[in-house]
Amino acid sequence: MADTFDIIVAGAGLAGTSSAFWLSKHHRVMLLEAGKGPSGASTVAAGIVNPFAGLRGRPMWQGLKALDSLDRLVAEASAEQCYQRCGVLRPASSQMQADSFRAVADAWPKYATWLEADALHSRFRSAGVACGALHLRSGGVMDTPRLIKAVMEAAVRNGAKIRMGTCIRSWGATPQMAFVLTEDGRRYHASCVLLCLGSGYKKFSLLNALNLHRTKGQVVRVPRPAGYDILMPISGHGYIVPEQHELIVGTTYERGFTTEAPTAAASRNILRQASAMVPRLDRLTPLSAAAGVRVGVPGTRLPMVGPIADRIWVLTGLGSKGLLLAALLSRMLPDLMKSRSPIPREVQVSYRNSKKIGQPYLPAFR
Repeated sequence: MADTFDIIVAGAGLAGTSSAFWLSKHHRVMLLEAGKGPSGASTVAAGIVNPFAGLRGRPMWQGLKALDSLDRLVAEASAEQCYQRCGVLRPASSQMQADSFRAVADAWPKYATWLEADALHSRFRSAGVACGALHLRSGGVMDTPRLIKAVMEAAVRNGAKIRMGTCIRSWGATPQMAFVLTEDGRRYHASCVLLCLGSGYKKFSLLNALNLHRTKGQVVRVPRPAGYDILMPISGHGYIVPEQHELIVGTTYERGFTTEAPTAAASRNILRQASAMVPRLDRLTPLSAAAGVRVGVPGTRLPMVGPIADRIWVLTGLGSKGLLLAALLSRMLPDLMKSRSPIPREVQVSYRNSKKIGQPYLPAFR
Protein backbone atom coordinates (compact mmCIF):
# COMPACT_ATOMS: atom_id res chain seq x y z
CA MET A 1 0.00 0.00 0.00
CA ALA A 2 1.32 3.48 -0.86
CA ASP A 3 2.54 5.78 1.90
CA THR A 4 0.27 8.83 2.24
CA PHE A 5 1.19 12.34 3.41
CA ASP A 6 -0.15 15.86 3.13
CA ILE A 7 2.85 17.12 1.16
CA ILE A 8 5.79 15.38 -0.52
CA VAL A 9 8.89 17.56 -0.93
CA ALA A 10 11.43 16.35 -3.48
CA GLY A 11 15.00 17.58 -3.05
CA ALA A 12 16.99 18.21 0.14
CA GLY A 13 18.87 21.35 -0.84
CA LEU A 14 18.18 24.72 0.72
CA ALA A 15 14.78 25.08 -0.92
CA GLY A 16 13.58 21.58 -0.11
CA THR A 17 14.73 21.37 3.49
CA SER A 18 13.52 24.88 4.37
CA SER A 19 10.15 24.16 2.76
CA ALA A 20 9.86 20.84 4.56
CA PHE A 21 10.54 22.61 7.87
CA TRP A 22 7.90 25.31 7.52
CA LEU A 23 5.29 23.00 6.00
CA SER A 24 5.84 20.32 8.66
CA LYS A 25 4.63 22.71 11.35
CA HIS A 26 1.04 22.04 10.25
CA HIS A 27 1.20 19.16 7.75
CA ARG A 28 2.44 15.59 7.43
CA VAL A 29 5.51 15.94 5.22
CA MET A 30 7.76 13.45 3.44
CA LEU A 31 11.11 14.75 2.20
CA LEU A 32 12.76 12.68 -0.55
CA GLU A 33 16.40 13.13 -1.59
CA ALA A 34 18.37 11.23 -4.22
CA GLY A 35 21.71 11.68 -2.46
CA LYS A 36 23.00 10.47 0.88
CA GLY A 37 23.14 13.92 2.48
CA PRO A 38 22.45 17.62 1.92
CA SER A 39 22.55 18.43 -1.77
CA GLY A 40 22.68 21.28 -4.24
CA ALA A 41 25.09 23.96 -5.41
CA SER A 42 24.57 25.80 -2.12
CA THR A 43 26.63 23.15 -0.34
CA VAL A 44 29.62 24.15 -2.51
CA ALA A 45 29.38 27.95 -2.31
CA ALA A 46 30.90 29.82 0.62
CA GLY A 47 27.53 30.88 2.03
CA ILE A 48 27.74 34.68 2.01
CA VAL A 49 24.58 36.31 3.38
CA ASN A 50 24.30 39.64 1.58
CA PRO A 51 20.94 41.38 1.08
CA PHE A 52 22.58 44.31 -0.80
CA ALA A 53 23.55 42.67 -4.06
CA GLY A 54 24.45 43.68 -7.60
CA LEU A 55 27.01 46.11 -8.98
CA ARG A 56 25.22 49.06 -7.40
CA GLY A 57 24.84 47.41 -4.01
CA ARG A 58 21.13 48.12 -3.72
CA PRO A 59 18.81 45.89 -1.69
CA MET A 60 17.87 42.79 -3.66
CA TRP A 61 14.20 41.95 -4.22
CA GLN A 62 12.62 41.55 -0.76
CA GLY A 63 16.17 41.43 0.58
CA LEU A 64 15.58 42.77 4.08
CA LYS A 65 12.45 40.65 4.50
CA ALA A 66 14.50 37.67 3.31
CA LEU A 67 17.21 38.48 5.86
CA ASP A 68 14.58 38.46 8.59
CA SER A 69 13.25 35.12 7.30
CA LEU A 70 16.75 33.62 7.41
CA ASP A 71 17.21 34.86 10.97
CA ARG A 72 13.88 33.27 11.88
CA LEU A 73 14.81 29.96 10.22
CA VAL A 74 18.17 29.89 12.02
CA ALA A 75 16.51 30.59 15.37
CA GLU A 76 13.71 28.05 15.01
CA ALA A 77 16.08 25.34 13.75
CA SER A 78 18.52 26.02 16.64
CA ALA A 79 21.23 26.68 14.04
CA GLU A 80 22.92 29.76 15.50
CA GLN A 81 26.27 27.97 15.45
CA CYS A 82 26.06 27.88 11.64
CA TYR A 83 25.84 31.66 11.16
CA GLN A 84 28.60 34.24 11.65
CA ARG A 85 26.89 37.64 11.67
CA CYS A 86 30.09 39.45 10.83
CA GLY A 87 28.85 41.67 8.00
CA VAL A 88 30.15 41.91 4.43
CA LEU A 89 32.74 44.21 2.84
CA ARG A 90 32.08 45.39 -0.72
CA PRO A 91 35.06 47.27 -2.25
CA ALA A 92 34.25 49.67 -5.09
CA SER A 93 36.29 49.09 -8.24
CA SER A 94 35.37 52.37 -9.97
CA GLN A 95 34.31 55.88 -9.07
CA MET A 96 30.87 55.18 -10.52
CA GLN A 97 30.45 52.18 -8.21
CA ALA A 98 31.79 54.21 -5.29
CA ASP A 99 29.14 56.87 -5.90
CA SER A 100 26.43 54.21 -5.95
CA PHE A 101 27.72 52.55 -2.77
CA ARG A 102 27.91 55.91 -1.01
CA ALA A 103 24.29 56.57 -1.93
CA VAL A 104 23.29 53.18 -0.52
CA ALA A 105 25.01 53.97 2.79
CA ASP A 106 23.21 57.31 2.94
CA ALA A 107 19.83 55.69 2.20
CA TRP A 108 20.26 52.69 4.53
CA PRO A 109 22.38 53.90 7.50
CA LYS A 110 20.98 51.17 9.76
CA TYR A 111 22.55 48.50 7.57
CA ALA A 112 25.51 50.05 5.75
CA THR A 113 28.45 52.43 6.16
CA TRP A 114 30.60 53.94 3.44
CA LEU A 115 34.39 53.78 3.93
CA GLU A 116 36.48 56.19 1.89
CA ALA A 117 39.66 54.77 0.37
CA ASP A 118 41.93 56.09 3.14
CA ALA A 119 39.64 54.72 5.86
CA LEU A 120 39.44 51.36 4.08
CA HIS A 121 43.20 50.93 3.80
CA SER A 122 43.78 52.17 7.33
CA ARG A 123 41.32 49.67 8.76
CA PHE A 124 42.14 46.73 6.47
CA ARG A 125 45.79 46.56 5.41
CA SER A 126 45.14 43.46 3.32
CA ALA A 127 42.72 45.28 1.02
CA GLY A 128 43.92 46.13 -2.46
CA VAL A 129 43.53 49.35 -4.39
CA ALA A 130 39.88 50.41 -4.29
CA CYS A 131 37.81 53.57 -4.44
CA GLY A 132 36.50 52.90 -0.95
CA ALA A 133 34.14 50.19 0.22
CA LEU A 134 30.60 49.60 1.41
CA HIS A 135 30.62 47.99 4.85
CA LEU A 136 27.40 46.04 5.32
CA ARG A 137 26.75 45.43 9.00
CA SER A 138 23.94 42.99 8.20
CA GLY A 139 24.58 39.50 6.91
CA GLY A 140 27.78 37.51 7.12
CA VAL A 141 28.72 33.88 6.47
CA MET A 142 26.60 30.75 6.74
CA ASP A 143 27.90 27.19 6.99
CA THR A 144 25.26 26.03 4.55
CA PRO A 145 25.69 22.25 4.80
CA ARG A 146 25.39 22.48 8.60
CA LEU A 147 22.36 24.74 8.25
CA ILE A 148 20.64 22.26 5.94
CA LYS A 149 21.34 19.44 8.37
CA ALA A 150 19.99 21.48 11.30
CA VAL A 151 16.84 22.42 9.38
CA MET A 152 16.27 18.78 8.42
CA GLU A 153 16.57 17.76 12.07
CA ALA A 154 14.12 20.49 13.04
CA ALA A 155 11.66 19.26 10.41
CA VAL A 156 11.92 15.76 11.87
CA ARG A 157 11.17 17.18 15.30
CA ASN A 158 8.03 18.65 13.74
CA GLY A 159 7.06 15.16 12.56
CA ALA A 160 8.43 15.15 8.99
CA LYS A 161 9.68 11.89 7.49
CA ILE A 162 12.89 11.82 5.42
CA ARG A 163 14.14 9.26 2.93
CA MET A 164 17.66 9.73 1.60
CA GLY A 165 19.06 7.87 -1.39
CA THR A 166 15.63 7.89 -3.05
CA CYS A 167 15.52 8.92 -6.70
CA ILE A 168 12.27 10.14 -8.21
CA ARG A 169 11.17 8.47 -11.44
CA SER A 170 7.93 10.37 -12.09
CA TRP A 171 4.97 12.12 -10.52
CA GLY A 172 1.36 12.82 -11.34
CA ALA A 173 -2.06 13.60 -9.92
CA THR A 174 -5.68 12.61 -9.96
CA PRO A 175 -8.52 14.98 -8.96
CA GLN A 176 -8.23 13.58 -5.43
CA MET A 177 -4.52 12.98 -4.87
CA ALA A 178 -0.98 13.54 -6.13
CA PHE A 179 1.66 10.81 -6.21
CA VAL A 180 5.40 10.24 -6.66
CA LEU A 181 7.00 7.09 -8.05
CA THR A 182 10.62 6.36 -7.06
CA GLU A 183 13.32 4.33 -8.77
CA ASP A 184 13.09 1.64 -6.08
CA GLY A 185 9.46 1.00 -7.04
CA ARG A 186 7.78 2.74 -4.12
CA ARG A 187 4.76 4.97 -4.53
CA TYR A 188 3.97 7.92 -2.26
CA HIS A 189 0.61 9.71 -2.14
CA ALA A 190 -0.04 13.25 -0.95
CA SER A 191 -2.43 16.13 -1.38
CA CYS A 192 0.40 18.05 -3.06
CA VAL A 193 3.93 17.48 -4.39
CA LEU A 194 6.58 20.21 -4.14
CA LEU A 195 9.55 19.79 -6.51
CA CYS A 196 12.78 21.43 -5.32
CA LEU A 197 15.11 19.52 -7.61
CA GLY A 198 17.69 22.19 -8.44
CA SER A 199 19.83 21.20 -11.43
CA GLY A 200 18.15 17.78 -11.38
CA TYR A 201 15.24 19.33 -13.30
CA LYS A 202 17.04 18.41 -16.54
CA LYS A 203 15.90 14.80 -16.16
CA PHE A 204 12.21 15.66 -16.56
CA SER A 205 10.57 16.94 -19.74
CA LEU A 206 7.91 19.00 -17.96
CA LEU A 207 10.52 20.88 -15.94
CA ASN A 208 12.66 21.41 -19.04
CA ALA A 209 9.83 23.56 -20.38
CA LEU A 210 10.39 26.00 -17.52
CA ASN A 211 12.41 29.12 -18.23
CA LEU A 212 15.52 27.98 -16.36
CA HIS A 213 19.22 27.80 -17.05
CA ARG A 214 22.11 26.02 -15.38
CA THR A 215 25.28 27.85 -14.33
CA LYS A 216 28.39 26.18 -13.00
CA GLY A 217 30.11 27.85 -10.07
CA GLN A 218 33.54 26.90 -8.77
CA VAL A 219 35.37 27.83 -5.57
CA VAL A 220 38.98 27.31 -4.60
CA ARG A 221 40.65 27.08 -1.19
CA VAL A 222 44.06 28.65 -0.60
CA PRO A 223 46.24 29.07 2.50
CA ARG A 224 45.36 32.16 4.50
CA PRO A 225 48.27 34.58 4.06
CA ALA A 226 50.17 35.77 7.12
CA GLY A 227 48.80 39.08 8.33
CA TYR A 228 45.46 38.74 6.56
CA ASP A 229 43.25 41.07 8.60
CA ILE A 230 39.81 41.13 6.91
CA LEU A 231 37.67 38.98 9.19
CA MET A 232 34.47 39.29 7.15
CA PRO A 233 33.67 38.10 3.63
CA ILE A 234 34.58 40.36 0.71
CA SER A 235 32.20 40.56 -2.24
CA GLY A 236 33.27 42.25 -5.45
CA HIS A 237 35.34 40.63 -8.20
CA GLY A 238 34.11 37.26 -6.98
CA TYR A 239 34.33 36.78 -3.23
CA ILE A 240 36.77 35.91 -0.45
CA VAL A 241 35.68 34.24 2.78
CA PRO A 242 38.21 33.82 5.61
CA GLU A 243 38.47 30.70 7.71
CA GLN A 244 40.98 30.00 10.48
CA HIS A 245 43.81 28.78 8.24
CA GLU A 246 42.37 29.12 4.73
CA LEU A 247 40.51 31.44 2.39
CA ILE A 248 37.57 30.32 0.26
CA VAL A 249 37.70 32.20 -3.03
CA GLY A 250 34.98 32.17 -5.69
CA THR A 251 33.29 32.03 -8.06
CA THR A 252 32.78 31.31 -11.74
CA TYR A 253 29.64 31.79 -13.82
CA GLU A 254 30.03 29.17 -16.52
CA ARG A 255 27.12 28.62 -18.89
CA GLY A 256 28.61 26.42 -21.61
CA PHE A 257 30.45 24.03 -19.31
CA THR A 258 31.44 20.57 -20.53
CA THR A 259 32.18 19.11 -17.11
CA GLU A 260 30.62 19.66 -13.70
CA ALA A 261 33.98 18.94 -12.05
CA PRO A 262 36.31 21.78 -10.97
CA THR A 263 39.10 22.73 -13.38
CA ALA A 264 42.56 24.18 -12.87
CA ALA A 265 41.87 26.91 -15.44
CA ALA A 266 38.83 28.10 -13.49
CA SER A 267 40.84 28.15 -10.26
CA ARG A 268 43.49 30.34 -11.88
CA ASN A 269 40.84 32.72 -13.21
CA ILE A 270 39.13 32.96 -9.79
CA LEU A 271 42.38 33.83 -8.02
CA ARG A 272 43.38 36.32 -10.71
CA GLN A 273 40.09 38.22 -10.32
CA ALA A 274 40.21 38.09 -6.52
CA SER A 275 43.69 39.64 -6.58
CA ALA A 276 42.01 42.94 -7.48
CA MET A 277 40.52 42.89 -3.95
CA VAL A 278 43.44 41.28 -2.08
CA PRO A 279 46.78 41.56 -3.89
CA ARG A 280 48.88 38.53 -4.75
CA LEU A 281 46.21 35.91 -4.13
CA ASP A 282 47.02 34.59 -7.59
CA ARG A 283 50.49 33.65 -6.33
CA LEU A 284 49.08 31.17 -3.81
CA THR A 285 48.91 27.46 -4.55
CA PRO A 286 45.35 26.10 -4.37
CA LEU A 287 44.70 23.52 -1.66
CA SER A 288 41.48 22.22 -3.20
CA ALA A 289 38.61 23.19 -5.48
CA ALA A 290 34.93 22.33 -5.73
CA ALA A 291 32.16 23.07 -8.20
CA GLY A 292 28.38 22.92 -8.30
CA VAL A 293 25.61 23.74 -10.75
CA ARG A 294 23.07 26.32 -9.68
CA VAL A 295 19.79 27.01 -11.45
CA GLY A 296 18.53 30.49 -12.28
CA VAL A 297 15.79 32.23 -14.22
CA PRO A 298 17.20 34.32 -17.09
CA GLY A 299 15.92 37.85 -17.33
CA THR A 300 14.44 38.23 -13.85
CA ARG A 301 17.28 36.56 -11.93
CA LEU A 302 14.64 35.71 -9.36
CA PRO A 303 13.37 32.25 -8.47
CA MET A 304 10.02 30.85 -9.46
CA VAL A 305 7.43 29.26 -7.21
CA GLY A 306 3.96 27.93 -7.76
CA PRO A 307 1.90 25.14 -9.31
CA ILE A 308 2.81 23.73 -12.73
CA ALA A 309 -0.12 21.28 -12.79
CA ASP A 310 -2.92 20.26 -10.48
CA ARG A 311 -1.37 19.44 -7.09
CA ILE A 312 2.20 19.73 -8.43
CA TRP A 313 4.29 22.73 -7.31
CA VAL A 314 7.87 23.86 -7.91
CA LEU A 315 10.30 26.04 -6.01
CA THR A 316 13.37 26.51 -8.18
CA GLY A 317 15.72 28.98 -9.83
CA LEU A 318 17.25 30.35 -6.62
CA GLY A 319 20.52 31.18 -8.40
CA SER A 320 23.31 32.83 -6.44
CA LYS A 321 20.93 34.33 -3.84
CA GLY A 322 19.70 30.98 -2.61
CA LEU A 323 20.35 31.41 1.11
CA LEU A 324 18.09 34.43 1.41
CA LEU A 325 15.46 33.59 -1.20
CA ALA A 326 15.03 30.01 -0.02
CA ALA A 327 14.45 31.28 3.51
CA LEU A 328 11.92 33.86 2.31
CA LEU A 329 9.87 31.78 -0.11
CA SER A 330 9.82 28.62 2.00
CA ARG A 331 8.44 30.64 4.89
CA MET A 332 5.73 31.99 2.57
CA LEU A 333 4.80 28.56 1.17
CA PRO A 334 2.22 27.46 3.77
CA ASP A 335 0.11 30.54 3.03
CA LEU A 336 0.71 30.37 -0.73
CA MET A 337 -0.38 26.74 -0.91
CA LYS A 338 -3.50 27.45 1.10
CA SER A 339 -4.30 30.42 -1.16
CA ARG A 340 -4.21 32.74 1.84
CA SER A 341 -1.66 34.91 0.02
CA PRO A 342 -1.16 35.54 -3.70
CA ILE A 343 2.10 34.44 -5.28
CA PRO A 344 4.18 37.59 -5.90
CA ARG A 345 4.08 38.43 -9.59
CA GLU A 346 7.89 38.65 -9.78
CA VAL A 347 8.32 34.96 -8.87
CA GLN A 348 5.27 33.33 -10.44
CA VAL A 349 6.00 30.28 -12.58
CA SER A 350 6.39 31.07 -16.29
CA TYR A 351 7.25 28.98 -19.33
CA ARG A 352 9.50 29.60 -22.27
CA ASN A 353 7.60 29.86 -25.59
CA SER A 354 4.29 29.09 -23.96
CA LYS A 355 0.85 30.65 -23.95
CA LYS A 356 0.82 30.12 -20.20
CA ILE A 357 3.22 33.01 -19.54
CA GLY A 358 1.61 35.29 -17.00
CA GLN A 359 -1.21 32.84 -16.40
CA PRO A 360 -0.20 30.80 -13.33
CA TYR A 361 -2.14 27.72 -12.36
CA LEU A 362 -4.54 27.95 -9.44
CA PRO A 363 -3.33 26.05 -6.36
CA ALA A 364 -4.96 22.68 -5.79
CA PHE A 365 -3.76 22.02 -2.25
CA ARG A 366 -6.37 22.59 0.42
